[in-house]
Amino acid sequence: MASSSVLSSNTATRAADSVHRAVDAAADAATPLIEGMASRAHDTVDRTAAAAGAVADKLSAAGEQAGAYGTRVYNSGITYVRENPLTAVAIAAAVGYLLSRVTR
Repeated sequence: MASSSVLSSNTATRAADSVHRAVDAAADAATPLIEGMASRAHDTVDRTAAAAGAVADKLSAAGEQAGAYGTRVYNSGITYVRENPLTAVAIAAAVGYLLSRVTR
């Protein structure tokens, strides 16, 4: 009985060792694949971040241009009203009248 117990123990140990070697071999084989995938993922993130930064810069520049345009239009309107006050009042009255007619 003792010999069959030792035999079973040796068989189990050999089977466990075999499984450990298989797991180690699988891990060794998977490591380059995982590292390659991680490298490609990092590259993709870097490219995406660079593209997002470029878009943010363009949007910022467009916002600044729109703000500058709005300021120019505002200043132009102020100048027109100062130089032509009666005309400005007449235009405002006409626009007010038209809006009141349209909204009835």
